[in-house]
Amino acid sequence: MSFLTVQKMSDLSPLFFLKLIQALVGGMFMQMYVCGFNQICDIELDKVNKPSLPLAAGELSMRTAIIVSSISAVMGFSIALIVGSPPLFWGFVGWFTVATAYSANVYPLLRWKRFPFMTAFYMLISKALVVPVAYYMHMQVYFFLLSLVVLFHLAFLCGNNIFLSGGFH
Repeated sequence: MSFLTVQKMSDLSPLFFLKLIQALVGGMFMQMYVCGFNQICDIELDKVNKPSLPLAAGELSMRTAIIVSSISAVMGFSIALIVGSPPLFWGFVGWFTVATAYSANVYPLLRWKRFPFMTAFYMLISKALVVPVAYYMHMQVYFFLLSLVVLFHLAFLCGNNIFLSGGFH
């Protein structure tokens, strides 16, 4: 999505790639939070269905998993704040929020994974809209200092992501 903001070859500067790497590293930390938190919430199910996962296999203690997941979320947010990109920060907030709602075992409002519609909604929101649009806006608005123009190809790619992530079954 970040590359959709490139309009000419000279836009592919070292600074462009630095900003891209900053976004990707922040996203890597957020993904570590999402996966870690999901394993923490599903440890009993994973012991049966996915016994090779580190937490379920006992290779990682619950305390360590909580620490690593928490630090990962903080690092993701911190990178967005240090970089100074509001689109990236708010994209990570959205991702964190829907991923937490998807996995958290707090009834009746959360643990969206219990419901097929809410699972599809989570995939749609996180993987097809929040993250791609945040990366696009990070480069378009924050790096290139351009107004946010929702281009046809951005809408097409978000629609394609919705289809591929299972939003339409």
